[in-house]
Amino acid sequence: MDFGDVEYWERFYRRYLPPAKPPGEGEAALSTGADRGSGGAEQQLLEQDEWYLEASALVPRLLPCLPSLAEEGQLPAVLMLGCGSSRLSELLYEAGYHHITNVDFSPLVIASMQEKTRSACPTLQWLVADVTHMPAIASSSFDVAIDKGTLDAIMSATEWQTSAPAMGAEVHRVLKPGGLWLLCSFGDDRAECVDEQLSELGADADPALNRCEGRSERWHAVRERIALPAHSPEKEAGGGGALEEEEAGAWYLYAFTKLPAGE
Repeated sequence: MDFGDVEYWERFYRRYLPPAKPPGEGEAALSTGADRGSGGAEQQLLEQDEWYLEASALVPRLLPCLPSLAEEGQLPAVLMLGCGSSRLSELLYEAGYHHITNVDFSPLVIASMQEKTRSACPTLQWLVADVTHMPAIASSSFDVAIDKGTLDAIMSATEWQTSAPAMGAEVHRVLKPGGLWLLCSFGDDRAECVDEQLSELGADADPALNRCEGRSERWHAVRERIALPAHSPEKEAGGGGALEEEEAGAWYLYAFTKLPAGE
């Protein structure tokens, strides 16, 4: 099963989403939920559980990593990579992060989530885009990128050896110097998948420690191992929900910081 295939996800979402005219590739890059007309979507999507790591459990882990809202100046610009139908952006919006652009290669889910969040989260932005190629997004335009399982989905695809580095390069391009990429994954090898210079990340780390770090020409990378709760849905499923993953007992939070050129 290829979780990196848009057709798989279109079939998946078609089971839950109401018929709608989805935006085209790159369309609505700067439109918000407030721009859409009225019309209620079925509540099935709202009632569904997160298929991959509970968003409500992730938020307390992510918030300490994000730029402080107390800092002077404009709110940080956040890019949600492969947003799907997750509530993660809505929960971060409730926490005060209102400048979030959500991208996914499924037109169906983008149209549905745009309608769903129109009233409660009016400044969320929605864009149909493949995370390995996002020409509608300007270079050095985001402070933070967040990925909850998208790279893991790509890793299940037959062409992951080209798609994973392409995603890493594209995320690097759209982040500002010093920008942060937070990656939630069930794999302990994701750093080297996006940048081969990070292949030794954790190789010399004390096995008793849950944290390691490394550096390449483009990134400073930190990987933290986080145990799953004893009765979490992911552990009981033997991995990340629909994905078969390396270790059902833990997940990994990667923090990639984009290094300034020449550093």
